[in-house]
Amino acid sequence: MAETSLTIVAESAWALTTTADVLVLLEPESDSLSRQATVLDERLGGRLARARQFKELTGRPNETTMLHMDATIASSRVLVVGVGREDSLTIERVCRAAGTAVRQLRRREVARATLVLPESVSDNGD
Repeated sequence: MAETSLTIVAESAWALTTTADVLVLLEPESDSLSRQATVLDERLGGRLARARQFKELTGRPNETTMLHMDATIASSRVLVVGVGREDSLTIERVCRAAGTAVRQLRRREVARATLVLPESVSDNGD
């Protein structure tokens, strides 16, 4: 199997206009969407909220949900990766979720992705 090249751009600012093949959103475990997911969900017509409602998007560590987009955002797909509870979110957990995203993207032969980092991360160990 040929090795595919994958370019990942990490963003701490919101990246709705990214032209990457996939927008990767790291989402905390919660009963409601994070602020970043809520902003995105407004553009997506409530698709993330519906996924949360049906327990297809919970934010549990390393859980993934892939959504295919129409012209509502520049990226053709959104990959949501769970990072666990926000009150215990650490850099280590973000790195693990990013690794999960990379594995999912490689399986799908994605060439370019933008990773949206969570707004708050503790530098304490996991």
